[in-house]
Amino acid sequence: MSATTHWLQKRISMTPAAPALVDIDTQDSWTYLDLGSRIGCWQTYLSRFNMKKGDRIAFLGANTIHMFPLLFACSYMGLVFTPLNIRLHPAEIKAILQDADPALVITDEEMKNHIEHSTYHVIQLDDILQEKQDQPMTAGAAEPEAISVMIYTGGTTGSPKGVMLSNRAIEWNAINTIVSWGLTEADRTLTYMPLFHTGGLNALAMPILMAGGQVMTGNKFQPEKVIGELNDYQITIALFVPTMYQMMINTGKLGNRPFPSMKTFLSGGAPCPLSIYQYFEQHQLPFKQGYGLSEAGPNNFMMPLDDAQRYKGSVGKPMIYADIGLFDEEGHEIQTPHTPGEIRIKGPHLFSGYWQRPDESKAAFHNGWFKTGDLAELDTNGNYTIRGRKKEMIISGGENIYPQEIETVLNLLAGVRDQAVIGRHDDQWGEVPVAFVSLSDQHLTVSQIRTHCQAHLSGYKCPAQIYIVPELPKTAVGKLDKRMLQKWSEDGEVREGRNSLPIDA
Repeated sequence: MSATTHWLQKRISMTPAAPALVDIDTQDSWTYLDLGSRIGCWQTYLSRFNMKKGDRIAFLGANTIHMFPLLFACSYMGLVFTPLNIRLHPAEIKAILQDADPALVITDEEMKNHIEHSTYHVIQLDDILQEKQDQPMTAGAAEPEAISVMIYTGGTTGSPKGVMLSNRAIEWNAINTIVSWGLTEADRTLTYMPLFHTGGLNALAMPILMAGGQVMTGNKFQPEKVIGELNDYQITIALFVPTMYQMMINTGKLGNRPFPSMKTFLSGGAPCPLSIYQYFEQHQLPFKQGYGLSEAGPNNFMMPLDDAQRYKGSVGKPMIYADIGLFDEEGHEIQTPHTPGEIRIKGPHLFSGYWQRPDESKAAFHNGWFKTGDLAELDTNGNYTIRGRKKEMIISGGENIYPQEIETVLNLLAGVRDQAVIGRHDDQWGEVPVAFVSLSDQHLTVSQIRTHCQAHLSGYKCPAQIYIVPELPKTAVGKLDKRMLQKWSEDGEVREGRNSLPIDA
């Protein structure tokens, strides 16, 4: 496939005066023509640096509409927009920067001290925005397989991996979403999903911009305020994680609003509790759940609203340009309904591999199918329902947490002999991490262990509870028995603190 004119340039020429982006926090509002001029500004600015195609441009900051023209400028210039998770601990950010090795790091005021300025070329966003913000965009061709965005996500080993998204993958995810979900120029979305995640960037924002609709971004999620904004801005479709929905429900005001413009409340990022489905059904609000991941889309399924209530928990049928299959442990495709198997995906929206990890990139595919590591089953009507994860990943408030990453930190603490981390259900966050440790130094306390975790991990990764136990359970062949740990946690056979099982405070 040869290089073609980037789709956004055509969208700008088609509807230059149409509203494109609004920043809820600053009230900045841009038309598509305005967006083009700001892309031109970024092109002019980035051209000052001696960068070559493929260089990474890291961005560390809160949601802002300025991320969009920066992303598109990178795409036009053959650079790689690399947004970083602002919720990470500075040590975690440092590790990702070492892996990405960016040519330039752009930060906002709040995050500027999280970067070692002596190591990287760091520039504050506000300093850049003081320059002229009205310059013509330089037209350019988009190489389909050129990487334009790299999003860091955790891996099964616990260390973050750069998911490389090509122009082809981003464009086909947008096309697939528009066609399968029926998006048009009339659609408006409000996203408080972080734009350093694929859910904030690619689930709705890119497809709606391609369709000619309007994208509004917000920074700090305040449930009662957001409920009002959904009505005030006449939002037609919005994506939130289950934790956000639960917070909105807890205000007592979500069900009291009419939402006349809303076509779909979407849930993603984590399995959605049945209680949230029931709330939306009770208040006659349009609601459904999706499934995706950074490596694939993230959009892969579509489901009519009537079916969403009829088949609660289902994510529906594959989108038009996505092939979905379920496979058993031997790699054979499962054809029998109601038989769990690993979800594998084919389609032009798939990622290009993991940054500087050729072996893991190769292992992620089998016969052209991307292996998600997640389990689902198919019903007799062709609907898929997510049933669990082969991976031990914990999803807390829409954030991915990998147990081994926490276990590695626990292992650094002198006095910890053995450790294991599992996920446990939580009404607010969906899941939270729980740690079990056995000690070589019996004077070590839960408080000291928690302080150690807080010094090395971001807050949402720190164990919600820490159990000190004499020994971790093992299977007959000597492997750690995490199923037993799950049982201890769920049955209440242990309490936070130390001593034998059942534990005494």
